[in-house]
Amino acid sequence: MSFFSRKDKSSSARRSAGSDAWIRIGGLATRRCVIVDVSTSGVRIVIDASVAVPREFELITAKGAPGRKCAIKWRNATQLGAASV
Repeated sequence: MSFFSRKDKSSSARRSAGSDAWIRIGGLATRRCVIVDVSTSGVRIVIDASVAVPREFELITAKGAPGRKCAIKWRNATQLGAASV
């Protein structure tokens, strides 16, 4: 996927995704999330409000696939924006 460019492009065109994914925390725990949209600068994710996500985490886009290290750029109660680190 091309949504992990290191360059900040906040005006990047976004592509709707609506796909299931998982957030891996601390190498072990995984939490389900939904990728809402992606761009060359990052990804917007919907999460359960009760899920505590640290500043850096791994995003897994398919079962058995390797995770991508991400850092949160912004968040609210049920969504977060992240970019690759």
